[in-house]
Amino acid sequence: MAFFRTNKNRKLIIVLALLIVLLAAGFIYVRKVFAATKCWDGGGTTNNWSENANWAGDTPPGTTDVATFHGASCTAGTPDKDVTIDQAVDLSGSGGGINIGSNYAGTITQGGGYVITAGTSGWTQAGGTFAGSASSYDGISTSSFSLTGGSFTSTAGIATVSASFTVSGSPVFNANGGTVAFNGSTTATLSCNNITFNLVTIDKSSGGATVGSACSLPLGNNPTVDWTDSASCIGGFTLNGTLSGTGTLTITGGTPGCGGNDWVRFNSTAALSGFSGFSIGDTSLFTTSATTLDLGAYTTVNFDGSFTLSSGAFTAPSGTMTLAGNFTNTSGTFDANGGTVWLDRTSTQTIAGSTAFFNLNLTSTSARTVTFTAGTTQTVANQFIAKGVSSGSRITMGSSSVGTQWNLSVSGPEDVKWANIRDSNACGGRALIANDSTNTANNTCWSFIANGAKNPTYILKGVLINPGVTINGT
Repeated sequence: MAFFRTNKNRKLIIVLALLIVLLAAGFIYVRKVFAATKCWDGGGTTNNWSENANWAGDTPPGTTDVATFHGASCTAGTPDKDVTIDQAVDLSGSGGGINIGSNYAGTITQGGGYVITAGTSGWTQAGGTFAGSASSYDGISTSSFSLTGGSFTSTAGIATVSASFTVSGSPVFNANGGTVAFNGSTTATLSCNNITFNLVTIDKSSGGATVGSACSLPLGNNPTVDWTDSASCIGGFTLNGTLSGTGTLTITGGTPGCGGNDWVRFNSTAALSGFSGFSIGDTSLFTTSATTLDLGAYTTVNFDGSFTLSSGAFTAPSGTMTLAGNFTNTSGTFDANGGTVWLDRTSTQTIAGSTAFFNLNLTSTSARTVTFTAGTTQTVANQFIAKGVSSGSRITMGSSSVGTQWNLSVSGPEDVKWANIRDSNACGGRALIANDSTNTANNTCWSFIANGAKNPTYILKGVLINPGVTINGT
């Protein structure tokens, strides 16, 4: 007992005791946090979820448990007994979820008036039958959703999925007239296996989403796909499948300052169906490599960010396509379709790659610069418009490499005023007139008319002739 007589040793014992208490508390906490498998053994006198005797240990699953039906470790009792969900099911905690095993042969029926919530372990079904509620007021909420076997009939209300959605193999999916809502802050990949949805909404708060090629998502009338509201600059929206609906489809979610991390991408198998308008909101960078993206009949086409045609074929609207960011044509086929491309941003914009436009409008409401990639050629079949706001608020057009020309070939009339122009070669088409404008340097086949001077144009045999044009023959 001499060990306990010194103050030093007594303090050591107290410290050790405190450590033991803390370790015990931590062990209890860990036991509570990590999910436990809770087996349905069908031992009760009813089929009710709420009857304790139907669960192993005669206790129902808690919020952090995985309710399991004839899983690998859940074979005792009557594991294939049918289930009636007669109360709200809350498995929303960390690790909580639902697992319907491939050997389950029963039917789980969602009673009217009861919501099912699965936590981070999500909803996994490999067998059996789930029959969702026929009431539009009842919902299902889960993080991830995986259906690889059996039959799943969704609720007639809203089934919410906040993470990835996967259907594979040969299961049965019945939308039941309800809505599948993809939301939450987790990056989501949708793999749909060509199932049929009734209605889909996408409203992510962060992380973005990728829609697989076997997904056809009906979005309804004038839908908005919001892939993130976060300033974290994580993720984007990638379409490999089909979005369908009516009215104008709006895709939004870009965040100023995120650079190339706030993108909307249409890959080769991407398609739109049924819409009459298309708008990319915020500052999202839109890139298409779709084999065919035909917006020719659309009445509204607007890009609040940049547009890139990296491959494939893009048909512009016969009306006006407005663009607040940069225009880039890497190697795709751009069909101008008799319409107008209008770069209307109030700050600097860039036109990269060579493109054949019908009408090209660079007019804005403030002084700004439009930069053309050196050596590229912009062909304008009809009208070219480039106007500043006033003599003191001009548009500047120049090359991406000072001293190296960019080419402009205009066949129709031009309307150029209050412009500062540098390194432009317009000899591929008509020689052009720039009114009240400045010849900064290195321009070819342009005539610059000083402020207030009369525009010296002439008509010869019904043809508008600009200064600098040589007429040969009669």
